[in-house]
Parts: sequence; structure tokens; C-alpha cells
Amino acid sequence: MRSPRDAASFTSDGELAHRAWRIRISLATDRGQHRAVNEDAVVADLARAAVLVLDGSCGAPPGIGSEKIGTAFLAALARGDDLATALASAGRARDDEVVDAIDICGASATAVAAAFGPHRATIAHVGDCRAYLLRDGVLEALTRDHTLVNLARDQGHAIEATAKLPPVIVRALGHGQHPVIDVCEIDLVPDDRLVLVTDGVHGALDDDAIAARVTGDPREAAHRLVRAAAQHGTDNAAAIVAAVDALR
Repeated sequence: MRSPRDAASFTSDGELAHRAWRIRISLATDRGQHRAVNEDAVVADLARAAVLVLDGSCGAPPGIGSEKIGTAFLAALARGDDLATALASAGRARDDEVVDAIDICGASATAVAAAFGPHRATIAHVGDCRAYLLRDGVLEALTRDHTLVNLARDQGHAIEATAKLPPVIVRALGHGQHPVIDVCEIDLVPDDRLVLVTDGVHGALDDDAIAARVTGDPREAAHRLVRAAAQHGTDNAAAIVAAVDALR
């Protein structure tokens, strides 16, 4: 399952079933009111219990970067790659493949992906797409943006000294990069909601607004979130929400 290239909007839902759990997912993306094209994408492999959110950058005709990385990610999962390896190989595949005569080098994407196992989820991310966990009404960030600001702070620079740094992404897929993919694992409990979003969502909505929109009917959760981000923000928006419905 994958959103179409440069879709003005896209929504879908499905179920991940396993002998140990049932998780309902919703997927959505929206071009927003201020962008001519949509370079965000959502991808799901229901059979392998994995999902992916992508935020493409300019450098190719609209949507090509996200489309090719999403396709390569699904192919990597199908051949048995783990989550981080699938993300990394998808970025390399985008660089290696000539799409057509109008495709040009330079397309890249930030990404966050999740794979579900018995009572657990693995999260992999690169760039400024984010994963959150909503549990008992509290929204917790599971990822940390790969930005110039955060890199400078990691190197010991004071918060005040980094305040005026530009919003530069220091890791991405494609564009000849071979980034380190950050990976974490979390235990899941019933009623958890795992939320994967592009910066068009977390840049437009604060934590309380995100939490409010991913509760309720899980089939509509991603759509509610993306619609609100499109109304309040200036960027493309994409989200996947995974609701832990039962653990057996």
C-alpha cells in the first residue's frame, strides 16, 4: 500500500494481524493549502507489519524521490532486510536508478518507519520526520531530529549559541548520502497509539493538538491529524497512526 505520486490528498486504513496482537493503522497525506505539489508519502506493508512515512525534497519532478524510495523500501522488506537496512538500501536504490529523461540527481527524503513484532515495535528514522507514542493521554517523542541545531548542541554548543542556526537537515536518504539510521525499540501495551509524521505535521501542531487528533476512531486518526496540519501549516503533511487494539 502506497500513496500515489504527488497526490493532493490520500487516506487509507488497514489491520496488522498476528497471533500475539491486532493493530489497526490509518494513513494519510495532504498537499496543504500553500504548496503546489505534494512530496510527502505514506507506505505500508501489511503482510510484513511495517509502515513508512517519507518527506521528499526538491531535486526531481514532484513525488519521484518519495515514490522511488518507498518502492525500494517495500522491495527490501520483501527480500528480508530489517527495518534500518531497508531504509538505507532504499536511499541507495534511489541514487542508482534512472527513472526517466526528466529525472535529475538530487532528490532525497527524510523518513520514519516502524515494524511490529510480538508486543514490540522497532522504530527507524533519518532526518526530521518523527515518531511519537501516545499512552494514557501523554504524548512522548521517540525520535530526535537530525538537524544542524541538534548536532551543534550534541557537540557542546550552548542553546543560546545555536538559536540562530538555519533549519538544515544533516541526514537524509538519497542524494548520494549514506546516513546513520537511528533505531529504537519500544514495548507496546493495549490502547497505545504510535504516531509517525513529517515535519509538516509537527511543525504545524503542538503535542496537545497531535494527541487530541489521534484519539477516537483509529480508522480516521491519520486523516484528522493531517487535515488539521494542512489547515494550520504551510507545508505538505503526512501521518501514519497505529492503534494497538488487542494483545493476546
